[in-house]
Amino acid sequence: MSNEIVSYSTDESRHHQPANPLLLLHRALRGRYALAIVLGGVLAVPCSIAGYFVLQPKYTSVGLVRILVSRQPKLDVSELNDPQRGLDTQVSTQAAMLRSERVKTMAVKELREAGWPGATRGLRMLDRALTVAPVRRTDLIRVSVTHTDAALAKAAVNATLTAYIEIQEDESGDLTKRQKELLDELRDDLELRLDALNRHRSLIETNFATSNPVFKLSQLESQRARVEARILNDRVLLIQLGFNQDANHVPGEIDESLASPNEVQAVLLEVLAASDGVLVHLLAEEEALDIALQRLVRRFGESHPQRVRLERNLEVIGYIIEARVRKSGTVEGGVVSGVGIVSEVQAARKRLASNNHILEELESRLDRLVRARSDLAETSSQSKEIQRKLDRTNRSLDSLAVRQLRFDDNMSRAEVFQLGGMPREPSTDRRIPLAVVGFLGGGGLGVGLVVLLGLWKSGLRYIDEFETDRVALPLLGCLPDLTEGDATASDMAALSVHHIRSLLEVNRPSGHVSILVTSPAAGDGKTSLALSLASSFAIAGHRTVVVDADLIGRGLSQELGLEDQPGLVEALDATQLNGEIHATATRDLHAVPAGSISGFAPEHLSRERVRAFLKIAGRDHDVVIVDSGPVLGSIEASLFASVADETLLVVERGRHPKVLNAAIDRLSKLGASCTGLIFNRADIGDFARSVSTASIGIGSIMPGSPRGGSHDRSGARLLVQSSASNREEAGAR
Repeated sequence: MSNEIVSYSTDESRHHQPANPLLLLHRALRGRYALAIVLGGVLAVPCSIAGYFVLQPKYTSVGLVRILVSRQPKLDVSELNDPQRGLDTQVSTQAAMLRSERVKTMAVKELREAGWPGATRGLRMLDRALTVAPVRRTDLIRVSVTHTDAALAKAAVNATLTAYIEIQEDESGDLTKRQKELLDELRDDLELRLDALNRHRSLIETNFATSNPVFKLSQLESQRARVEARILNDRVLLIQLGFNQDANHVPGEIDESLASPNEVQAVLLEVLAASDGVLVHLLAEEEALDIALQRLVRRFGESHPQRVRLERNLEVIGYIIEARVRKSGTVEGGVVSGVGIVSEVQAARKRLASNNHILEELESRLDRLVRARSDLAETSSQSKEIQRKLDRTNRSLDSLAVRQLRFDDNMSRAEVFQLGGMPREPSTDRRIPLAVVGFLGGGGLGVGLVVLLGLWKSGLRYIDEFETDRVALPLLGCLPDLTEGDATASDMAALSVHHIRSLLEVNRPSGHVSILVTSPAAGDGKTSLALSLASSFAIAGHRTVVVDADLIGRGLSQELGLEDQPGLVEALDATQLNGEIHATATRDLHAVPAGSISGFAPEHLSRERVRAFLKIAGRDHDVVIVDSGPVLGSIEASLFASVADETLLVVERGRHPKVLNAAIDRLSKLGASCTGLIFNRADIGDFARSVSTASIGIGSIMPGSPRGGSHDRSGARLLVQSSASNREEAGAR
């Protein structure tokens, strides 16, 4: 048979055009549009509801701040001192203060009671919700807060305005006032303390009748020294006269416990010298000679002339003084005698008592004065420290007053022109648009899922897909899906088989022809097609034999009930067919099952043995139809394809084009003469719509067609009936 009927190419020679996205989408949704619509509708409703409630409406509360600018008169107006430019600058400065972290932090603290989050979270929320914008070419600043709660939006605006005014007042004078109040309080306290210290000092000075206690203390100490000297003189006098200071002491007895003899003698000399000028001169001369002698003793020895002379002079002056003392009064046995001794003793005792009393008072006054002096010194120190603090406070007050005056001259102030009100309507309400988006998104999601399903199962499902570049072979025919047992579908299937057979007969040469029926994978329906096609050839009057070459599946043998009958395996080495060929219920149709030899595997086949078998089978038959296993996984399919005259490739609905093209490439490499494709289990609706574009020519015999005659309908029934009779006869055997 000539091979001019086929024209196909391998993967290396095919040139794919860029895929049309719309075509890919249509292929994915084709046959699934209803599912996509239903699934999209089911998902659109909940997505629309979710979109409606995903965002709550937002309310905006607006407040206004007016800037009170301190304008100073200008002699001339230029670009640098333009009032409007200065106003814009000050408004921008205050707007920046409104947006400052300090204002927002104070506002968040105040908003805690209203339910606003605190700490960092509340600060971030207020930062996102707060909007501060100067109103162009005016002295107003617009402050707004947007929130899902209208009450919180109002509270946030007013809290922000309150915080801003407090801070602005602090920076523009309120802080100065508080500082002045504190300084005034400090000054008043210092003045009170200083006044108390001054009163205490005045009291001390009044008590001691002097403003200079140090001088007063010096006077008292001098007075005490004089009193003590008088007391000492009286005591010495009493000792000299042999009386104790006590008035009860017995006269004439010397109190030796009061002083030593030398001290008594010295005191006596001093007493006598007080009334004797000559004695005073003698005592002074004696003292001078003693001092000079002491100097010579340190410098010279005992035999030095000057020392000897001074010692002699000192002895002489001593004798003179002693004689002078005897002349004034004598001391014998410790008893003093002299003129007026009794009256002198009485006077000395009175002076001693009086002086002792005066000394006690002086000691008491001195003690009080010392304590007062210490207290006065401490008071004076405290007064000086307080006075320094008071002076420093007064200077701070003066500096603060000057700074306030300068600040008032240069700084602008602000006031709340309008507090934030309660918003009545939402400023932003996206629920309806989001519901629409959710509806469209849900619908799109449903359609998208169906598209993904279609892309995942992107097999060949419709007849017109074989006319594109997805498949490298022409489509010879198609068979509808017969799983539902529809009579109309059965008629279509029978007529399709007859049409395929007629196409194969067009270029069939004289003599026999061998046709291999295979598929890319198992389950594509090649066995049913092989048996139906063989029945069609037999009905057309051709002597036909159908061969089960699927040594693994043996589907044809089971279909004909010839599982245990000799067949292909036994005939491979025979020179002619005897018991290996079996008759069927259809006239001119015979069958060769797979065979009954156990242990024969497909790997035992060879191309020469297959070629010899086909030659033997073709001696007595016009058509040899071979049913093999899948070409991509069957050894026997590869061997029969390499020697058969024609090869039909059966592909079921849903098979991926890559698998089909792989099978076609396999056949091309085997050198097979692949006639075309048979599309099996096509959708009946698609089958009916596509007959005019699939080039299979069965439109004239479709049920209900005006050109469909009784002969065609009877031919279809005959094919179905002969296939059924073959199954029944095989079952009986």
